[in-house]
Amino acid sequence: MFVRRQIKMPVPEQAVIGPLLKADLLQACFASDDILNDARQRAADIIEEAHQQAEQIVREAVIQAESISEGAKQDAEQQVWNEANGLISGLQQAEEQLWAGVEESASQVLNSVLASVLNDVGHQDRIRLLVQKLVATQRQSHKGILYCASGDQNLVADVLEEQHLSFWQAEVDNGLNAGELRLETDMGLFRCSWEVLRQALVSCDGASDN
Repeated sequence: MFVRRQIKMPVPEQAVIGPLLKADLLQACFASDDILNDARQRAADIIEEAHQQAEQIVREAVIQAESISEGAKQDAEQQVWNEANGLISGLQQAEEQLWAGVEESASQVLNSVLASVLNDVGHQDRIRLLVQKLVATQRQSHKGILYCASGDQNLVADVLEEQHLSFWQAEVDNGLNAGELRLETDMGLFRCSWEVLRQALVSCDGASDN
């Protein structure tokens, strides 16, 4: 048969359980965790925003640096082109001066050679050229007298016969030098000399070079 008994068990002092946590305290703890998490999230957002701003600053700095570099490059290229253009202009001027000197020298040499060649022309050929020059001045054939130096009369007569200029007659004029002719016709008086013709040929060649 069961007997109801009451047993008392002593509890040690160190095992005494303290007061239980109140509900409002638990809510405060949970709230503090939310605040902490929110703070951490906001801190993370601030850090991310700072990173983005830093990256934006870096990108803008890079763009600005590239712009400055491109501007400096363009300035440098422009300076190089300016120097190149100056050099080219200087070379062109030097070339023009060189060619001017060459042309002048060539003209002098040509005139010298031409003068030498004309000086080597035989006297009979000189008379022939002078007669041809006088013929070129006549529009029509007119009778006339062709005066020459006494030593040139036979040469002049031979040239007139050679060129079938029978309407001109060779006569001596002691006032004329060798290589000088004077033609008198109804059209007027015409003079011609080898020295004048030679100078005209040399001057004409020099003028054509210029």
